[in-house]
Amino acid sequence: MDKTLVCIAGYGRSGSTMLEMLLARRLDALGLGEVKYAWSRGFLRGDTCSCGKAAQDCPFWQAALGRVRQAIGTGPHEAEALRNAVERNRHHWAHRLLGIPSSRYDEAREQYVSLLSQVYAQAEAFGPGDYLIDSSKDPAHVDLAIDAWSGRTVVIHLVRDPRAVVYSRRYSRRSPDALHQNGVLRSCAEWNAINIASGKLRYRAEYALVRYEDLCTDPGVLDELVTQIAGGDTPPRNPTGGGIGHALSGNSMRWEVDGIEAPVLDTRWRTALPTWERRLTGVLCAPVMARYGYSSAAN
Repeated sequence: MDKTLVCIAGYGRSGSTMLEMLLARRLDALGLGEVKYAWSRGFLRGDTCSCGKAAQDCPFWQAALGRVRQAIGTGPHEAEALRNAVERNRHHWAHRLLGIPSSRYDEAREQYVSLLSQVYAQAEAFGPGDYLIDSSKDPAHVDLAIDAWSGRTVVIHLVRDPRAVVYSRRYSRRSPDALHQNGVLRSCAEWNAINIASGKLRYRAEYALVRYEDLCTDPGVLDELVTQIAGGDTPPRNPTGGGIGHALSGNSMRWEVDGIEAPVLDTRWRTALPTWERRLTGVLCAPVMARYGYSSAAN
């Protein structure tokens, strides 16, 4: 595997689709979207790939599924069942971070790593370019992806102010893949746990921490990130733009065929999120917020 796999880690609603599109444009990379949902949302639910075709009709995802079936005899239903057995964050915390032994988990994990390896191998063979991008985010998935990819892997840990995330998960309906509303307590608990677990991925692969707010306000942040992914060389800008490859799941902006040229900062939470929710989020997430340079003050 000669290409570089770029995995975006972190909590949902943190701007991962936007970051994937920016990186795909700058690196001339193949964006795969949220690979973890390829089976449930792509083949079982029938979501549309960023190329404009349903997953069942997309030439890339058709070939990826065919490769998986040929190698390990698994279809979408079996693949999703296997994913659920190993890729939940509770499994990751119990067996990978806390080290609780489980032979059943180890066996299922080995099978799913083999499955992911076939998907990435198909992505490597699909087209030109030196980079693949997986924006699945969940540290449980990224941990599996690192084992599934035998080449160079770069983990981009994307963090966003938890108050912005709480607002997006409770009130924003930008993404058709995440219309369910989450309570403040659940969102804060998940934000803390997933960002802590994502930070620990620094011990498994090359790692970069990026704050959504810095990405949107300082053009140099994206430049430095692109340079790090490229191994110290700054690739020339892609003047033609383009989309995001064959991305499944994620924000609906992935269907914008001309791509995006620059990130846009969304600060609606500052006025639209109720004061009590801002304050409660600040209290519940204060220790982890401080780790990433956020103030827990109400505003």
